[in-house]
Amino acid sequence: STEMSNYNGLPRIKKGILGTNGLPDGRHPDADDGLYKLDQLYAREYTIYKDLYLIAKGYKWLGS
Repeated sequence: STEMSNYNGLPRIKKGILGTNGLPDGRHPDADDGLYKLDQLYAREYTIYKDLYLIAKGYKWLGS
């Protein structure tokens, strides 16, 4: 399955609703390099509190 193959050393997962910047995923395609770095930082320093912060920050985008 493509979801289980490696992608830049990380397993593929389902596409998220919010990006690690708190905006809808794919909202700023011209910032892919910066978002990749944010994704790496997010994965390296993950806490449930960061998820809660991102949900609160992007709440207005949920369901749209």
